[in-house]
Amino acid sequence: MAGATVSISTSPYIAMGLALFYDGLIQILAGLFELILGNNFHAFIFCSYASTFNFLSGVIDTSVQYKALDVFYVEWIIFTLAMLIASIRINVALIIFFFFF
Repeated sequence: MAGATVSISTSPYIAMGLALFYDGLIQILAGLFELILGNNFHAFIFCSYASTFNFLSGVIDTSVQYKALDVFYVEWIIFTLAMLIASIRINVALIIFFFFF
């Protein structure tokens, strides 16, 4: 296992990538549990935002990807607004979540 450790100071994006990946993994599991309970809308939301975090965990910091990330974030704003409108019939807590997320 010689050389298996990497200093965080030499590669600061490793910790952020792992944090985003595991956050996405936990949200996928939460989405699957919601699906088992029969909450299809909640399962869709959990898995959708989990895919966002899993995508962001693989982004490498380059100037070319900033423009692509702008488009990606605009698409997620549109998606979040659509889910805000869809959640009006379900629950006030979901409306607050989508409004402040």
